[in-house]
Amino acid sequence: MVGRFTSPHFMYRWDCININNKPVEKALFKETETEIRTVATIVENELQKSGRSAEKVTNFEILTATAFTLFDKAKCDVAIIECGLGGKLDATNALPDEAIACSIITSISLDHVDMLGGSIDSIIEQKLGIVRRDVPVVVAQSQDLETLRKIFAVLEKQQHKFCPADNEMLLTESSHIGTRAVLEDLLPHQLGNLATAHLATTLSVNSGLERLPAVTLASHVDQLESLPDVLEDAANSYPGRLQLLRPQWSERTLGDKYPTLINLPLLLDGAHNEDSAKVLRAYVSTRMPRDKPAVWILAFSAGKDISLILRVLIKPKDRVIFTRFGIYGPVDGMSWVRSAALDDLQNYAGEADCGESVIAYTNDLRGALQVCEAEFAKDKRWQDLPNVVIAGSLYLVSDFLRLTAEGSDSLKD
Repeated sequence: MVGRFTSPHFMYRWDCININNKPVEKALFKETETEIRTVATIVENELQKSGRSAEKVTNFEILTATAFTLFDKAKCDVAIIECGLGGKLDATNALPDEAIACSIITSISLDHVDMLGGSIDSIIEQKLGIVRRDVPVVVAQSQDLETLRKIFAVLEKQQHKFCPADNEMLLTESSHIGTRAVLEDLLPHQLGNLATAHLATTLSVNSGLERLPAVTLASHVDQLESLPDVLEDAANSYPGRLQLLRPQWSERTLGDKYPTLINLPLLLDGAHNEDSAKVLRAYVSTRMPRDKPAVWILAFSAGKDISLILRVLIKPKDRVIFTRFGIYGPVDGMSWVRSAALDDLQNYAGEADCGESVIAYTNDLRGALQVCEAEFAKDKRWQDLPNVVIAGSLYLVSDFLRLTAEGSDSLKD
């Protein structure tokens, strides 16, 4: 049994907790969360007795404890745990040393600076807080060389065992012709992610997973021939990450509202910082109809460096529809998350010199889709804009997928 805990949740609060690649059932999640909240109340009462009444158990701490408890109930053999924010002070870092088979340091960039610090050095300190003594560390190479040097220097100073994920080595080891062709067709960040996951799995098996008889990963680690299936599973398991919807993407539920838009491919991506924006822009430029402008439906969380992201994403002749996420109310369990105001988005567009590309500001996603549908229906020039992208926030993508799921039994909560 393999558990996976990622954050934030996507459509519903329990979909961030997966067992064998399936979200836990709502009823089981609610039951377990209630158990954890009961314990949290006891903890807060004890803190109050000791004069620490200002300290409260956070929603993310409750969610993390719920995930760990669900993995224990399911008797998971292995779990992949993603830190919520940073690492050093993150709730997920409460796991004991003996429970950790491998630590992974993925791309580090200036994000969440209000909580992690305003420099790469301070963010590196927070991220490397998950590293444990005598536990192997895998470092993704999908970051600039100066950042990599700083990461390596800290790990060397602290005498940790670490290994950079090598994209070229993955290609070299892939002797199977079909597999190599699949790998060579990946974008650089996709190959880097795969190399990181492959190395982390290998080191995990070598460092301790072999003591778990139920684990069958060891027999698959070197079988790179299975990677095409792995990649397909990954594409289906992580909605909102370069998720390309083919024409007729929601004919049954939205076809009558958006009859023109429904016949176009639609790309969904939660890109919300400079690095992820670069990845998204590269995908649009190389994998969607080339030399064609794009229509962007964008919303962002307040506090992001939005003008910087816009400079990366928006090219001449692109069209932009700004909107706000939250058509289903505040983000469940994350009341501090707010969608950037439309007035602020207008200012950011001016700072990014893309104000002339903006055709509308709408209060929610429904309005944005209506504007997009109307423009495609009435203006033949829009037929030269085949790339429609919904991006800027996973919460906006979540709004879209929940909207398309209305009336679909398979996706209802």
